[in-house]
Amino acid sequence: MQAYLKAAEAAGFKLLKEYDQTENTMPTLDAAHHFIERFILPTAEYAQISLGAQKSTRYRLLKLLFGKNISSKMDQLDLVNSEEFRKYRKYMIYLFQKVCFK
Repeated sequence: MQAYLKAAEAAGFKLLKEYDQTENTMPTLDAAHHFIERFILPTAEYAQISLGAQKSTRYRLLKLLFGKNISSKMDQLDLVNSEEFRKYRKYMIYLFQKVCFK
């Protein structure tokens, strides 16, 4: 964060206002987390079980095409958890003004 602020200052920007928006985003993250837990995960699990039980060519093709993408997306679900987000991230808003040198 400090590197970003120093780079902005070096580029001729003056920080006018700094606001931590993190707490205001928590309801949105909680809603997204609930939606994922309630709808996305059960649907994905059902699709995997249904297609996997058939061991069809379609299943192997889908797994080949999307397997790595789905795995990486599943690993990112912790970022939607508001408690995890609060621990490791911040949602900051910065208001800068370009300083004109004459």
